[in-house]
Amino acid sequence: MGQTIGTSLSSLSSSNNGDGSASQPVLQFHNTRGEHVRLSADRSTARRVDSFCKGIAFSQRTVRPNEKVYLRVAECSTSWNGVLRIGFTSCNPASFSGVLPKYACPDLTSRPGFWGKALPERYVEVGVLFSFHFTASGDVMLNVNGQDKGVFLTGVDARTPLWIMVDIYGNTTAVQFVDPRGSLNNNPMRNSPTRRSTTSLQSSASSSGISSTLASNDINQRPQHLQQLHHQQQMPRPRSEADLLVSMNALNLNRGPHQIPSLPLPPIPGSLQQQLQSSSSSAGQPPAPPAVLQNFPPPPPLRHYRHHVFQPLTFHPRTHGVNIRMGPDCRTAVRHDAEFCNGYVLSSRPINPGESWVVQIVQTESIYVGGMGFGFTTCNPASLSSTDLPDDADQLLDRPEYWVISKDVAHGPILGDEIEFHLSHTGEVTMMRNRGSATLLMHVDVSLPLWAIFDVYGSTRAVRLLGTISSPPPVAEPPAVIYQAPPRVSPPRPQQAQPIYQSVPSAHMMQQSFPSGVLSSGTASSYVETLTQSLNCQSAGGGASSECTVCYERSVDCVLYSCGHMCLCYDCALTLYHGGRTAGGQGLCPICRAPIRDVIRAYRS
Repeated sequence: MGQTIGTSLSSLSSSNNGDGSASQPVLQFHNTRGEHVRLSADRSTARRVDSFCKGIAFSQRTVRPNEKVYLRVAECSTSWNGVLRIGFTSCNPASFSGVLPKYACPDLTSRPGFWGKALPERYVEVGVLFSFHFTASGDVMLNVNGQDKGVFLTGVDARTPLWIMVDIYGNTTAVQFVDPRGSLNNNPMRNSPTRRSTTSLQSSASSSGISSTLASNDINQRPQHLQQLHHQQQMPRPRSEADLLVSMNALNLNRGPHQIPSLPLPPIPGSLQQQLQSSSSSAGQPPAPPAVLQNFPPPPPLRHYRHHVFQPLTFHPRTHGVNIRMGPDCRTAVRHDAEFCNGYVLSSRPINPGESWVVQIVQTESIYVGGMGFGFTTCNPASLSSTDLPDDADQLLDRPEYWVISKDVAHGPILGDEIEFHLSHTGEVTMMRNRGSATLLMHVDVSLPLWAIFDVYGSTRAVRLLGTISSPPPVAEPPAVIYQAPPRVSPPRPQQAQPIYQSVPSAHMMQQSFPSGVLSSGTASSYVETLTQSLNCQSAGGGASSECTVCYERSVDCVLYSCGHMCLCYDCALTLYHGGRTAGGQGLCPICRAPIRDVIRAYRS
């Protein structure tokens, strides 16, 4: 058993063979660094000593394609937001002059020759070991504590010499380069006090010729967790795969004052279920249910909708996030406990106008932040695969189909929450939590087929789709009879010129193709009408609403697509829009934080 654990931990160092890194010098940090960065004497550790920014650092030498870089998080803080950023640069740090900018993203990544991205916050903890490398095709691959996480960054120019770039940002305060050629010096099993004390005691007993009886008495005098560890190391080799899984389940390494990190167990194959059940039955214990059913939490009883009759609606059985496991009835979706994102589930059919559907929070996870997201798409889930769905829901907006996502609609979920969504005949999407007040989420075009999409994200770990509730179509009310007084004769007033407003589509929007019925800034007259009403309201509201919310100097003369907010001047809007695209993302509206898809100029006369 000890040999198996040692082999899995040593794979980090052995996996570096074949990339040419064995002949390379040890990685160190370059003297060119941010204003708040201090280096250790051997330049293997970089520490930010002040504030939350100005923590950019580079490697002393270049790295080759497929050469794995090992970086350990040495220190963390809880006083800030955000975490470590990593990447590469083709600019020699020795050629930099002056003071480095505050941030790597986007101050450096918006320039040519710099590629970087923030690591997921849930991975960045003290002691976590990252390894990353770039391939010949320009993809950056990420590994966290020996687990491959796939492509982390794309578009790196692998044809040029590349230096490592890190930004010790936010809650990350110190990082350290780790040399993989140090064998198992970084192995937590080897360096743990439990492992050292056990090894030294065995070696001393062997070298001094103490008899097995005395050694046994010495072992019995150790603390209980050391005795169990010794007996586990003396266990005979399992004779079958089923016995191996039983022994691994019985082994508990998290004992004693020095906790040894437990290794994740592999999923139990279906062919071994009968062997495990028979072994437990022969021991006088009731057989355990299948592992797949064990991980589905029982649904809480209904509180607010227990008297309602629901029409059937299920999740799509095949298309869902890679971290989602679907229940046998396709009504319950559970995200893997080791992940916090890519928990998408879509409805099995388009939602009809006038329908309401209810989901119940079946399980929560307090260690993560954020909650369930919700939205619509015109993309048929049958045409998608799980690999088409990204970790970040914002990237769905880059797809050619129509996607709209509202994040964290179920903020701070509580076990048993019942959330009702409603799509009106006019396209309004509202949400009601536990039969409370309705909240407007978005407007959609009901002339298109719309599939509902849920993002089981963050603190929301499992949901159950109860079904739909249909509402009758709205009935037009007869016009009310209102008494009107005779018109009052007033002297004629001089005729004033009426303002004329236009929305001029940009070249970027004209090049895009929209499906039938999707709002376009170049052809939708209703959008121009909404723009006119918005301008009239701002003109009537005074001068405060007509100032740009960024520079406070120029007046508002544009509209942000597709949220429709008018809060920026044209120059500031273009700066946000182009700056976000250069950094590999999208600029965000300062009012609602929605991605800026285009900037439409508005004229007043």
